[in-house]
Amino acid sequence: MAEGSTAQVRPFVLSTVPDRPDGGDASRPGTDEHEAQLALLTAELDRERRRVAIIQEINTALGSTLNYHRLLALIADKTSEILGAERSTIFEVDEANGEEIFSRVAHGGEIQEIRLRFGEGVAGWVAKTGHPVNLKDAYRDGRFRADVDQRTGFRTTSMLCWPLKNPRKKVVGVIQALNKRDGYFTLDDEHMIASIASQAAVSLESSRLYVSVVGKNLELMDTQQALRRRVAEIDLLYRLEQDVNQATSIEAVVNLLLLRAKEAIPSAIATALISDTEGYRLFTCPNPQFGCQPYAGEVLAVARSLAAQVAEREEPFRSNQLDVLLDTHDLARDTHLGAALAAAGEEAEVRSALCVPLSSGGERFGALELINRRESPEGFSEEDLKLLSVIAGQAESAIVLARQRVEAQVADRLAAIGRALATVLHDLKTPMTVISGYSQLMVDEDSRDERKSMADLIKRQSQALKSMTQEILAFARGEANLLIRKVHLGTLLTEVKNELKLDYETRGDPFEVDLELGYDGLIRLDDQKFRRLVVNLAKNAREAMPKGGRFTIRTAEATDDPSSLDLWFIDTGPGIPEAIRSTLFDSFVTHGKRHGTGLGLAIVKKIVEQHGGTIGYESEAGRGTVFHVRLPKNLTA
Repeated sequence: MAEGSTAQVRPFVLSTVPDRPDGGDASRPGTDEHEAQLALLTAELDRERRRVAIIQEINTALGSTLNYHRLLALIADKTSEILGAERSTIFEVDEANGEEIFSRVAHGGEIQEIRLRFGEGVAGWVAKTGHPVNLKDAYRDGRFRADVDQRTGFRTTSMLCWPLKNPRKKVVGVIQALNKRDGYFTLDDEHMIASIASQAAVSLESSRLYVSVVGKNLELMDTQQALRRRVAEIDLLYRLEQDVNQATSIEAVVNLLLLRAKEAIPSAIATALISDTEGYRLFTCPNPQFGCQPYAGEVLAVARSLAAQVAEREEPFRSNQLDVLLDTHDLARDTHLGAALAAAGEEAEVRSALCVPLSSGGERFGALELINRRESPEGFSEEDLKLLSVIAGQAESAIVLARQRVEAQVADRLAAIGRALATVLHDLKTPMTVISGYSQLMVDEDSRDERKSMADLIKRQSQALKSMTQEILAFARGEANLLIRKVHLGTLLTEVKNELKLDYETRGDPFEVDLELGYDGLIRLDDQKFRRLVVNLAKNAREAMPKGGRFTIRTAEATDDPSSLDLWFIDTGPGIPEAIRSTLFDSFVTHGKRHGTGLGLAIVKKIVEQHGGTIGYESEAGRGTVFHVRLPKNLTA
């Protein structure tokens, strides 16, 4: 066929011969010719039927599959069959650059890639121009690429090459049939390959569109999966932050971290190696219901373990091969991991491991480790490593904060102990001063009776010392023991007044103590604790008036309740500051006192409540403070 010529279908005509006038067989002399023509037409009809059947088969296949490579192979095979060619090849236009065609599918299922630029070779020329080519001898055409035959080992003779055009008349590929078995490719072959090409182009375009849509959908699914994974990570970190903020110890923080790590990356066990003052402390978390406990022995010699290596090198580690793990450390033979794996319901075998370092501000303080990935036959992935690294980042800040909280708690406890000791030492000064003063007076005292009286005072102060120390300990422990006995209130308060007066005179304090006894009869109470109550209120007043002042103790029966006794403790000081009034009776509350510890009024309130009484106060700036105490007179033990 000449290039650019229009192919025509040759009509098939069945001639008839008229009967002879004598009724004989007019075609008798040409009977053989007639039969030969009939046989030729029958054979032609069979071929057309076979071609129609193949076309229908191609159409059915093209409509039933969108598998791109399967379509190419099917079109090539059926084209060879219907045209009687030795081989057929489908070239596709490379969508990446639009300037090349390539083929990966050939007749018989043999897969080889042939790549041609537009205009290169016969197929490249057809792709570039969009015109078909029918050659009787390919080697006599200047466009033919003989090197392709040399590369594939195939000898090309005749060639029929047709463009594949989509509905927009754009060339999307080329179909070529090689080596007609019984001659050359005819006009009928051209019509046939044109029919195949038009249908194949549409199907290939649909298949490409389908592949593109599927690809976009896969990309969308990947994006959605990545988004869900990211949302899950953010949710995990949010819950982890909430949990660790409520944790009160490093152990609790590590427990939560390991549980969340196992939840995010399903694993047989999770471990954490946390630095300690004596070395490393290893925590294992085999199962959520078991919680997280330090391994027996607490501080471990784990220098050869995977976690220790990761912590020291500050490099993450991921492996899904047991042999590699055994070559680098004794992880599989570690007793604690064997026990943890058994507790997790698994054989004591390490199949896969994932470990990331823990560090903050240049300080290495451990590693986070997962053993034996679950729900994934491939083991730990790069995504798992990234997620565990994110968790480790959260773990680092959480552990640092937990350590700071623990250090702050220790500091607070030490400060509280220091304040309590300061209170004890400060409160011991009064009885110690009395003991010292009377001891000196006894040296110069000639009267036996006076020395006996002074000795009794010293004895009482010694008992007071013992009582004070016991009371401080009882207050710290929250104990509420009372030794109730009948006491003469006037005598008790007079003794306390004299002791305070002697203390102030010895120190040279310009401080006066007055006693106004509206009631000086009997009362049932713990006299040692009551002494403590009065002394604490007096000291509180004296410390509020360093330049001197007056402290008055006044008693009276309660006018509205004859079974109760009212006591007022009045000072002429500056009054109670507004800043501490709401917490005045709390422990360690003090304001502007050189020796104040904040335990004095807390102990006073506790003593009053132990006796079933009440305490309150009135205070006015610049005019002093009045503490009012009401106690029952007949308290029973």
